[in-house]
Amino acid sequence: MTTRMPVKPRVLPEQAMLFIEDVRSRLKIIHLDGAGYAAVLRESAQNRITGGRIYDAIILACARQADAGCVWTLNPADFVQIAPDLSDRIRVP
Repeated sequence: MTTRMPVKPRVLPEQAMLFIEDVRSRLKIIHLDGAGYAAVLRESAQNRITGGRIYDAIILACARQADAGCVWTLNPADFVQIAPDLSDRIRVP
């Protein structure tokens, strides 16, 4: 996705890889296992969460798993609606 951002000049694949490696060196990678992923999809279906908001639900499940102190988003309303239990941790940059 980094190479498809609407910026000029375009981000070259080599630059995108350097950026990703820099981020990886600074952050802990969190992932869901198969059961965790299935649980997010099941809960999303039950709560009628569709489209891109499913990615938000996955991000929030990872935040829960990591016991994140805050979750940064440009769309706080959707994040709070999906995870009201994390509302005190959801922040806008």
